[in-house]
Amino acid sequence: MVVWKASKHPEICKAFMKTLYDEDTYVEFLHATPVGMLPAIQGIADTAAYKDDDTIKQFTHAEEVLTNAANIGTAFGYEHGPNVQAGIMQNNHIIEEMFQDIITNGTDVNTAAKTAEDKLNALFEMAE
Repeated sequence: MVVWKASKHPEICKAFMKTLYDEDTYVEFLHATPVGMLPAIQGIADTAAYKDDDTIKQFTHAEEVLTNAANIGTAFGYEHGPNVQAGIMQNNHIIEEMFQDIITNGTDVNTAAKTAEDKLNALFEMAE
């Protein structure tokens, strides 16, 4: 987040950012998209307040995979360098759609994952 030099109300922007990163507010913000957005503040993921979310509890393994990828400085799918499949996955937002379907629509995890897999495989075949 930044406050642009030409911002009409930099004081409001700075106050918003300060409030957003207050631990209670930040955890509430992260819970709005559980596992869809990883904590950017060190230590937040270890707090009881952050962990106290059913979706985060259910997808702890996914959060670990995403966190590990972020920690090595790469986007998910690029752990071994650039490749066509990872580019397709990232640019078509299929993983995000899968999580959205699970969280928003209550779609069964296995059903949503199978739909995402089918979409990805169809795109991978077109790229060959």
